[in-house]
Amino acid sequence: MTKRFWIAALAATLGLATLAVAQGPRRNFAGPGGPGGPGAHRGGVGQIEALKTYLGLTDTQVSTLRQVRTDAMEQAKPNMKENAQKARDLRAEMSKSNPDPNIVGRLMTEMKQTREETRAAQTQIREKSLAVLTDPQKAKLKGLEEAAALQDAVRQARMTGLLSMPEPGEGDTRPMMKGRGFRR
Repeated sequence: MTKRFWIAALAATLGLATLAVAQGPRRNFAGPGGPGGPGAHRGGVGQIEALKTYLGLTDTQVSTLRQVRTDAMEQAKPNMKENAQKARDLRAEMSKSNPDPNIVGRLMTEMKQTREETRAAQTQIREKSLAVLTDPQKAKLKGLEEAAALQDAVRQARMTGLLSMPEPGEGDTRPMMKGRGFRR
């Protein structure tokens, strides 16, 4: 076999290995439709077992919450694409040696308007989701909101050694940051 063949084979092998490594580890989190289905990513709507248990959600409530979230994501896609394009246009304009202030101002104003529309849509999503809950579930949710407000204080207390770090698999399941002794 020729040297050229072996170089091409090595290049192809390295290319495939690079693609495989770039994809990262396969996560087998179950979402709607089973492992790897929609909502299967970590933190996605498919992963709400702890919330279901804590609030005592029924399967119907969980299904409704998932549908509200799915509908919201579908509704948000056009705005997200539009804002991404405007951000690219803004970067392109700002990279010019003499950006046009009218174009920059227009793009920034349009992006701000889209963000405000997105916030309003998020408020509607929250209201639809809250409407699914019973009054006792809403009271329990209030406790989660109060606990969430303490997350920074808990993290800082762990960093200073006032609170112990959770064992792997309990609490925060994110991996330790390389080279540092705390979780981010």
